[in-house]
Amino acid sequence: MDLQSVRIRNFMSVESAVVDYTGTGTTLVVGPTGSGKSALLVEPLLWQFYDILNRPVTKAQMSGVRRRYRQQDVKEDTSVETWFTHAGHSYYVKRSLKKGYEIARDGASVTPYKAKADGVAAMRKAVGLPPHLFRAIAVMGQGFQERFTGFKDSDRTTIIEDFLGAAAFEEAQQESKSKLAAVEAALSSLTTRRQTLEQAVTTTQGQITAVEQQTNEVKAGVEESRKQLNLEAATLGEQRAIHMDRLQLLTSEQTATSNHVSQLELSQRTAQQGVNSQHTLIGSLTSTESTLGQARQRLIALADNCPTCLQQVDPQVVNQEVERLGVDFDAAAAQKADAQTQLATLTEQVRDVGGDLQMHRTAHQTRQQEITQVNANIQAVDLRFQQVQTELSSVGEAEIVAERNLRLWQERLVTEQAQLGAARTAESEYTARKPYLSWWVEGFSIRGIRSKRLGSVLETMNVNLAGYCDKLFDGVRVRLLPTKPQKTAAAKSVVSVEVTSPAGSYEFSSGGQERCIDLAIHFALRRFAQGAAFGWASNFIVGDEVFDHLDRPLAERALAILKGEAQRVFLVTHSPAMQALCDDVWHVRYEDERTTL
Repeated sequence: MDLQSVRIRNFMSVESAVVDYTGTGTTLVVGPTGSGKSALLVEPLLWQFYDILNRPVTKAQMSGVRRRYRQQDVKEDTSVETWFTHAGHSYYVKRSLKKGYEIARDGASVTPYKAKADGVAAMRKAVGLPPHLFRAIAVMGQGFQERFTGFKDSDRTTIIEDFLGAAAFEEAQQESKSKLAAVEAALSSLTTRRQTLEQAVTTTQGQITAVEQQTNEVKAGVEESRKQLNLEAATLGEQRAIHMDRLQLLTSEQTATSNHVSQLELSQRTAQQGVNSQHTLIGSLTSTESTLGQARQRLIALADNCPTCLQQVDPQVVNQEVERLGVDFDAAAAQKADAQTQLATLTEQVRDVGGDLQMHRTAHQTRQQEITQVNANIQAVDLRFQQVQTELSSVGEAEIVAERNLRLWQERLVTEQAQLGAARTAESEYTARKPYLSWWVEGFSIRGIRSKRLGSVLETMNVNLAGYCDKLFDGVRVRLLPTKPQKTAAAKSVVSVEVTSPAGSYEFSSGGQERCIDLAIHFALRRFAQGAAFGWASNFIVGDEVFDHLDRPLAERALAILKGEAQRVFLVTHSPAMQALCDDVWHVRYEDERTTL
């Protein structure tokens, strides 16, 4: 884990501060007791990463700065922001009392977590380490190691067990009880659901079989109806072609008849005009004939004397005039006879044309009736053809509806089978979890696991202690030994500290000597914690009062160890005596009820 920066606002006694964890070197953080050193370096990380603190703090104390300065209308929320990278990912995390957790990964948008438990779970996943191992690897001190050698043997065992998370087994056992009850309830519910889904799947499969049979029947009926309708449509097409051919023939004949009727009507009109002309001519000739006859009679009557002058008329002249009038009369009579003959001919022609015209008009009407009937037949054929096409469409719709119904049932079966598969998977998972949880509740023994682990833990610890003793001391060896009290055989093993020197046994004569041994043990515990965390490491170490009571040579050796295990080292202390060994010094003061850096 590579921690870059931490920004603190209104957290405990710190109003505003930014702590930079980048770079290399050693920083000495000096300040009196209660000045807020831990509130700058330790408490913000524990509170944000794990929702824990080294000492009980109320919500009012958590936002103490804002509470004390509420008269100045300080409205800013208590918050801690961190920037760090871990396992190839970069994180930005902000936790505040009001809004909870806000986490962004690899520059993505911020994900809010209003529920504290969800935020803490997300943070543990991001950090990748449980709290007791984080405190052992990244934060040394906190009062644990300073009295380790002075504890009772049983207390040392408890410290190591707590340090290694042995208490988590008891929590796991209690948690397993509640989880087992939940699993059994869920398993019962899942079993019921699985049975219900199996019955539903069986029912759906039966329904699909019935629907498939119905669909096949509908398809067969549709196919037969389609064949019949297509056959009828073909027949109607043939009938329509026949009617169209007949209509074309009749139309052609009707056109010819119409033209002939027009010609006959024209001939009839022409003949009638001739008849009328002959009648007129005959009338005119008759009048002329009558006039000539009357003139002739008058001339004959004038043979003796002129009735006007009463003189005698020349008979020869009269005869000549009478002859001339006779000739004119005969000519007029002949012309009249010719006109009457022509009139008879024209009258006969008119009568013949009229009869022919009547016959053709009757044929025209008959053919027009045929055309009308043929058109009606074509319309009937077209109407039936449209009905056949509609029936074909409706027949296809019935098939589509049947197939859609079948598809819906098949989709329902797929959904139910997926639900059944999920239910079976969940049931299998819960069934597999139940023996594990049952073992925690019924077969797990805290005492047995402690006794079994303690021997291997101390064996590894002694190997680590040998290496750190070589770096810290000259010839002094420290070992942690499991011993069993003599009171009862059932009592669990406890831890005792054995310290030897080249001269034999080693006796503690000062607090500094005890601190040296405790420091070596803590280094060994830190190395063991890193092994338990699969090599998890951080770019920083905070040593909280770990060098108190140490002389300069031993402090230099211990500081060399810390520098070799982290890039950035923070040493929290009350005394500035170590500042000559450090690269930088931060002075922490508590003034006006606020921590200032």
